[in-house]
Amino acid sequence: MLNLIGWIFKTTLFAIIILIAGQVVEYQGRTISDRVKTALNSIKGSTAPVSRQVSNGFKGAVKSAQEAASDLVITSRSGATSAARTGVANAEFAPADQKELHKLIQTSRAKK
Repeated sequence: MLNLIGWIFKTTLFAIIILIAGQVVEYQGRTISDRVKTALNSIKGSTAPVSRQVSNGFKGAVKSAQEAASDLVITSRSGATSAARTGVANAEFAPADQKELHKLIQTSRAKK
């Protein structure tokens, strides 16, 4: 326990010394702290367009996923499809295929 307290004290003391040195030590007429601020500000300004591009890319991906998901027909546990609940006709399958699919669904429910 005392080792942990000693380690925390040493680490805190080291951090304080580094912060004070950054404010006091000058290099080519400017403190190290000022140089770090300038460098971070220049980096922050250059990353803004990239973050906007990434954000716009995600928005486009979400929009296309929503469009694709709107075409899906999901069957709930009660057996009613989301398309049937909204009144959309399922015209993607031929009537013979619909009957065959209905039989398959009924047999899979009977097995459960």
